[in-house]
Amino acid sequence: MGADLNDVILENANLSYAKLGKADLRNTDLRGARLSDANLTGAVLKGADLRGSFEVTCKQIKSAQIDAKTRLPDHISLEGSRESSYKCKNILNKK
Repeated sequence: MGADLNDVILENANLSYAKLGKADLRNTDLRGARLSDANLTGAVLKGADLRGSFEVTCKQIKSAQIDAKTRLPDHISLEGSRESSYKCKNILNKK
Protein backbone atom coordinates (compact mmCIF):
# COMPACT_ATOMS: atom_id res chain seq x y z
CA MET A 1 0.00 0.00 0.00
CA GLY A 2 1.14 3.54 -0.68
CA ALA A 3 0.71 6.64 1.46
CA ASP A 4 -2.15 6.68 3.98
CA LEU A 5 -4.11 9.83 3.19
CA ASN A 6 -7.47 8.44 4.33
CA ASP A 7 -9.87 11.23 5.44
CA VAL A 8 -7.29 13.99 4.79
CA ILE A 9 -8.34 17.44 3.58
CA LEU A 10 -6.38 18.27 0.43
CA GLU A 11 -8.82 20.89 -0.83
CA ASN A 12 -7.23 23.18 -3.46
CA ALA A 13 -3.86 21.37 -3.14
CA ASN A 14 -1.48 21.33 -6.08
CA LEU A 15 -0.85 17.62 -6.60
CA SER A 16 0.45 17.91 -10.15
CA TYR A 17 2.95 15.13 -10.86
CA ALA A 18 2.35 13.64 -7.38
CA LYS A 19 3.18 9.94 -7.03
CA LEU A 20 -0.03 8.72 -5.42
CA GLY A 21 0.04 5.20 -6.84
CA LYS A 22 -1.56 2.74 -4.38
CA ALA A 23 -2.25 5.59 -1.92
CA ASP A 24 -5.20 5.24 0.43
CA LEU A 25 -7.29 8.31 -0.43
CA ARG A 26 -10.57 6.97 0.91
CA ASN A 27 -12.94 9.76 1.96
CA THR A 28 -10.28 12.36 1.15
CA ASP A 29 -11.38 15.91 0.29
CA LEU A 30 -9.76 16.70 -3.06
CA ARG A 31 -12.18 19.46 -4.03
CA GLY A 32 -10.45 22.01 -6.23
CA ALA A 33 -7.17 20.07 -6.23
CA ARG A 34 -4.92 20.21 -9.28
CA LEU A 35 -4.09 16.65 -10.41
CA SER A 36 -2.28 17.25 -13.69
CA ASP A 37 -0.16 14.18 -14.49
CA ALA A 38 -0.57 12.79 -10.95
CA ASN A 39 -0.03 9.03 -10.79
CA LEU A 40 -3.21 7.51 -9.33
CA THR A 41 -2.54 3.93 -10.45
CA GLY A 42 -3.98 1.62 -7.82
CA ALA A 43 -4.96 4.54 -5.55
CA VAL A 44 -8.08 3.94 -3.47
CA LEU A 45 -10.47 6.83 -4.15
CA LYS A 46 -13.53 5.21 -2.58
CA GLY A 47 -15.65 7.94 -1.05
CA ALA A 48 -13.20 10.66 -2.14
CA ASP A 49 -14.56 14.05 -3.21
CA LEU A 50 -12.97 15.27 -6.45
CA ARG A 51 -15.64 17.83 -7.30
CA GLY A 52 -14.12 20.91 -8.86
CA SER A 53 -10.70 19.31 -9.18
CA PHE A 54 -8.60 20.31 -12.18
CA GLU A 55 -6.96 18.31 -14.94
CA VAL A 56 -8.31 14.93 -13.84
CA THR A 57 -8.42 12.48 -16.74
CA CYS A 58 -10.36 9.32 -17.46
CA LYS A 59 -7.05 7.46 -17.57
CA GLN A 60 -6.38 8.51 -13.96
CA ILE A 61 -9.89 7.58 -12.81
CA LYS A 62 -9.81 4.19 -14.53
CA SER A 63 -6.40 3.42 -13.01
CA ALA A 64 -7.73 4.00 -9.48
CA GLN A 65 -10.35 2.23 -7.35
CA ILE A 66 -13.63 4.15 -7.07
CA ASP A 67 -17.09 3.37 -5.74
CA ALA A 68 -20.61 4.77 -5.72
CA LYS A 69 -19.62 7.30 -3.04
CA THR A 70 -16.72 8.75 -5.05
CA ARG A 71 -17.69 12.24 -6.19
CA LEU A 72 -16.15 13.15 -9.53
CA PRO A 73 -15.55 16.52 -11.19
CA ASP A 74 -18.30 17.75 -13.51
CA HIS A 75 -16.15 17.16 -16.61
CA ILE A 76 -15.92 13.40 -15.94
CA SER A 77 -18.93 11.31 -16.89
CA LEU A 78 -19.25 7.59 -16.17
CA GLU A 79 -21.59 5.06 -17.74
CA GLY A 80 -22.06 1.73 -15.99
CA SER A 81 -21.22 0.37 -12.56
CA ARG A 82 -18.32 2.05 -10.76
CA GLU A 83 -17.54 -1.19 -8.97
CA SER A 84 -16.98 -3.15 -12.18
CA SER A 85 -16.90 -2.20 -15.83
CA TYR A 86 -17.71 1.36 -16.85
CA LYS A 87 -17.03 3.83 -19.63
CA CYS A 88 -15.46 7.12 -18.74
CA LYS A 89 -15.85 10.31 -20.76
CA ASN A 90 -14.07 13.61 -20.29
CA ILE A 91 -16.67 16.00 -21.66
CA LEU A 92 -14.09 18.79 -21.91
CA ASN A 93 -11.95 16.77 -24.34
CA LYS A 94 -14.79 14.76 -25.91
CA LYS A 95 -12.76 11.60 -25.07
